[in-house]
Amino acid sequence: MRCALLAMLAACRSGPDPAIPAADDSIERTQPPRPRPNAMSFSSDPRPERDRRIVPQALAPQLPRRGIYAAGGGIVSSAWRVSIDLETANASFGQSTASGASSIGTMERQWSTQLDAQQLQTLVEAADAAWREPPPDGPPNPTADYSELLVLCDGDAIHYHDGYGPIRRPRAAELIERLRALLQAPVE
Repeated sequence: MRCALLAMLAACRSGPDPAIPAADDSIERTQPPRPRPNAMSFSSDPRPERDRRIVPQALAPQLPRRGIYAAGGGIVSSAWRVSIDLETANASFGQSTASGASSIGTMERQWSTQLDAQQLQTLVEAADAAWREPPPDGPPNPTADYSELLVLCDGDAIHYHDGYGPIRRPRAAELIERLRALLQAPVE
């Protein structure tokens, strides 16, 4: 037994096994990462998808790899944002009190919390419904006073919905309402 232990220690000192390739974090993944066994996932049913590269460069770093991002604000209203990471069950929030503030980057008030399985399940079901919601028949009716943005992320596939005002698609609007309710929940 002692000899086996000494042999293991000697093997550990000799460094990594050259037959096992080292991890290369510089390689960009083209497939979504495999979720943790208990991580929440979007439905695999067919859905319209866009490539993540269409996201504005300033927004891209704030998006979860797999999750939900929503933000809003405008000239006459304060900015807010909610980001739900499905891989970690973490919800990140931001709010500004000033009208016209940006929802991108650092905000006056920022916090995060872990969501329980029931909260995640409810949000994922609402997000799946919003992702598959048919687009409206007519063009959006833009407003400059207030706007909302909803981005659903599943690896490199996303659903990007800019409301050019409040989001009016019923299922997407319901998801926004649920996410905004989390902003009002007590902070732990």
